[in-house]
Parts: sequence; C-alpha cells; structure tokens
Amino acid sequence: MKSVASRVTGQSAQSCCSTAICIQRRDITRLYTSFYKGQLYPSQLVKATQKATSPFRGTLKSGYAATSTPTTTPSSESTSPKWSDAHSLDVLQVNQTSKDVGAPAPPARPYVPLQEAAEVELKGDYYLEGGLAQEALQCYGVAATLYNLAYPENHSQRAGIAIKLGTAFRRTDRLDSSEANLESALAMLDASTRPSLELIVECLMELGLTAEAKKDDLKAGTLFEDVIAVVEAFHSSGESHRMLRLLPRLGRRFVLNVEEKFVYFSPFDYDRTFALADQSLAYAEKCYERTNNGEGLHRVLTARKHLIDKKYFNMRDFAGRIRTMRGHWMRRARHLTNAPTPEELLLYTPTVHQPHRDFAFETTAPLGLEHEVNAGTNRVVLDDGSPFRKRKVPSRERIRAKGNTNAEKSSRFEA
Repeated sequence: MKSVASRVTGQSAQSCCSTAICIQRRDITRLYTSFYKGQLYPSQLVKATQKATSPFRGTLKSGYAATSTPTTTPSSESTSPKWSDAHSLDVLQVNQTSKDVGAPAPPARPYVPLQEAAEVELKGDYYLEGGLAQEALQCYGVAATLYNLAYPENHSQRAGIAIKLGTAFRRTDRLDSSEANLESALAMLDASTRPSLELIVECLMELGLTAEAKKDDLKAGTLFEDVIAVVEAFHSSGESHRMLRLLPRLGRRFVLNVEEKFVYFSPFDYDRTFALADQSLAYAEKCYERTNNGEGLHRVLTARKHLIDKKYFNMRDFAGRIRTMRGHWMRRARHLTNAPTPEELLLYTPTVHQPHRDFAFETTAPLGLEHEVNAGTNRVVLDDGSPFRKRKVPSRERIRAKGNTNAEKSSRFEA
C-alpha cells in the first residue's frame, strides 16, 4: 500500500513539475508571509513636470503660431462683510439675512468622484493601447465630462483629456472632431500661465498626425518640426537623469552583483518629452520622404541627431573602479546626490576667467611647462623625491645598494 501511495504521489509530483516551473529552494529569497515594504531606489522618484516658462506660440512656425485671445468668464465676486461698519458683523443680523436669502448658492466646484474618473480614463488608455479606439473614445468622453465639471478652465487635466479625445477621434477616422479637440487643448495650454511641456509636445504631435491622416503632408511636417522648436526652447535634457546618472558608482562588487555597476535607465522610459520629440521627428522624416523634400529631410535628420546626442551627453559618466572595491561604503552619499547635469557643468564651469598660476614660485609644473619653474639659486634638496622614501628598511637597503654601485662606478672610472 505504501509503495502504491508513493508511486501515486511521485507521479502527481512529476506531473506538477512538468506543468509548473520548479523553483529550487535556494532561489526563493523571500516568502511574502508578512508585509513586504519593497525596495527604495532613486528611479522611483517622481520628477517635477517641466513647464513652458514663456508663451510657447512664439516658437511655432505653423498656422497655430498666431495667438488667439483667451475668453474668460467673469467670476461673480462674493460680498464679504466690511470691518468699517460693525453692525454688518452682528451675528443675529447675519443669521437673519441668511434666512431671508433662502436657498444657498450652488458651490463653485461641484463634487466629482475623481477616483472613478481616473479609473475610467485608465480603462480608456488600456483600450487605446489594445487597438479598441471606439471603446477608448467612450471612456475618454465620460472622463472629459467629469473633468470639465471638476476643474476650472484652462486646467492641465482638461487639456490632457482633450488631447486623448483627439487621439481617439483620429484613431476612429473622425478627423475633424480630432482637430477641433486638439485645437481647443492647444488654446487651453496657451491661455494657462505655466503649461506642461509634455502636454504641448503631445498636442502638437497629435495635430501633426491628424494633418498627416488628412493627406496634408506639408502642414504635418511643419507641425512635427514645431515640436522640436518647443523642445529646444524649453526642455532641460539632463533633468530626467539627474539622480540616475551616477548610480553605477554605487555598485562595489564585481563578482556577485555585477549588474549594479552597469545599470541603465533608458531615456525613452524616464523622459517622455524626449521620446515624443524623437517620434515626431521620425514622423516628419516620413512626411518629407513622401513629398521628396530633400531640404526638410536634411533639416529633420540633423535636428534628430542633435536631440539624441544632447540627451545621451546628459547621461554620460566616466567609469569608476571596475574591480571589487572594499570599504568606501560612506561614499554612497556622494553619488546619491542631485549632482549637476553635464549640461549644467558646461554652463557654469569657469573656462574664460580662470586664475593664472605663475610656476616660477612652484617646484613642479605640468608637462611642457617645466621651463617656467624657477627653483632658486643653491636650492637644497634633501632627497630625490623617491616614492619609497617613507619606507624604513627597503629604502635604506636601496640607498645602500645605490651607494655601493656609485662607489664601484667611480672607482672603475678612476682606475
């Protein structure tokens, strides 16, 4: 009976191993039987969104460069009691007047379940990613209605959902509705004080894609080039990798955790503005190829090369120690800082007004400037500056051997 049971359990275990992946016990590092806090790492930092610091329509070359005057509805000012007349602050009188007025005024910002709105918008994002543009359009319409109720005009949430609506309209071949939504989003961004750069770039790229779908390649190419104009005017290329650039220096082992030394953060994952600009230039290249515009093609390829080179220059770091380094664990505070980006180092390093060093007052000079050293007359040099001069026994032995050889040479010369 035991053998039969063991045979059955062995067969079941074998079938279980064949269906599921067998994980060895030594590969299980944590059991998750209690709350697992997770690992904190600088790549989880939420970056502040970059803003357009001045009106961005001045950088545009397309038909959207002309600024339209934003229409703002005058807000009704609520009358507050003045301190000059004390009788207006009387509690009885204020309560009496509130009773006389009757029904209170509706709140300026009605209650909107923003969590449900965000869930609906995320559902639309998943639909659009999966190619179901009509379902995404329905979700985005619900989210846009809720956001228009919840947020004031020219708010970034309103502009963002209008851009997503325009994308969904374009994906369902309703190009006029797409263009209308994107133009309204661009007007909102233009009317706000510090609009998000990412939203501006995405809106211009979607306008270009809509124009491309309308077979207007000239307008589409101009809009795609407007993207790079806005990016060059307002985008800081090194900001996304500010805390990430020096992280490979944290790894101090070369045998076990080698990947610490070679960790890589893709700019397409950590800088969406850069990714959108790169994609826009790729679209512009296709447009100019279709219209046989060689000059525009050359311009776009040059701009894309400059964009990528600028980004990767801001991710650069020179190698530290490669082999295993023991100790130095307190140095991690040097690398986990918001060190200046390479662009800032170039901007703020003094290259023109460097101090002049007169090597006539020094004992050493760089290679090629040895003639500037003026050691002085009858200068007393105590030793030859040997790096082993601090060591006790080896240096004495070396000096004694040197003296012996010198004595032999001199006696040989005399003989």
